[in-house]
Amino acid sequence: VYITTSKGYLHQFDNTTGKVHCPAKNGGFTSPPTISCEFVYLSRRSPDKPGQVRIEAFKTASLASAGSFPLMKNGTENEISGLTPSELMNYSNGRPLIFRGRLYAISGKSLTCYDPARYTSLWTIDLSLKTGMEAEEFASMPAAVNQKIVASTRSGKVLVVDPVKGGIETVYDLET
Repeated sequence: VYITTSKGYLHQFDNTTGKVHCPAKNGGFTSPPTISCEFVYLSRRSPDKPGQVRIEAFKTASLASAGSFPLMKNGTENEISGLTPSELMNYSNGRPLIFRGRLYAISGKSLTCYDPARYTSLWTIDLSLKTGMEAEEFASMPAAVNQKIVASTRSGKVLVVDPVKGGIETVYDLET
């Protein structure tokens, strides 16, 4: 069992006894853990690049670092630099989704698909570059529904995305 605390620490507990199994991984984590096979994935605030986060992978058995993905912009430095890890968890909705062998993450205006085997980005949807959605920002973590990726925006739009190509297939405006 893995838990991220409001101060951004990762703890591993024995699922039989409930006792702490591995020592805490030091802070800055901004998402709940996502577990897939032998890896735990979390987003973490960049210590030297304010306003950016990166998803990091750890081995489930030892919590040893397994690798990290490219940095993602998470808003302007002034918007998020003063937020605590728990506030940033609510702000960024950064919990990664593992679906069909790929990792999907939202950070501010971007939905990015990663190859977890290579720690590389495969595609990104940047709402600031989409006509009519320039002011939008994602408001939910991505979800897998009927073999598609679905995410909502702060204004109530729901985007249905092709998980392989990264194209927006449908946009539902639930607020109008």
